[in-house]
Amino acid sequence: MEMTMQGTVHGKSIELDSEVGLPTGSRVMLHIQSVQPLSTKERLHRLLGLFDELGRDESFVKAVTEVVKRRSMPREVHLDAAP
Repeated sequence: MEMTMQGTVHGKSIELDSEVGLPTGSRVMLHIQSVQPLSTKERLHRLLGLFDELGRDESFVKAVTEVVKRRSMPREVHLDAAP
């Protein structure tokens, strides 16, 4: 099994950002590479790319359209707080 993940170094331990699906105590081999934080411009560029991809996914567009539709429906709001 081979995968690429990110994590944070704490002394001799590395805390991974997500689960790897391996049992506790499993031996692994690591290739360590320092990761520099993304600039605001690069984060925005990646986010816009993600939205562009999602905008072409019919099921995503359908789900978002349904959420927007439901949010625009009239609903009853009670502002009375129970004592």
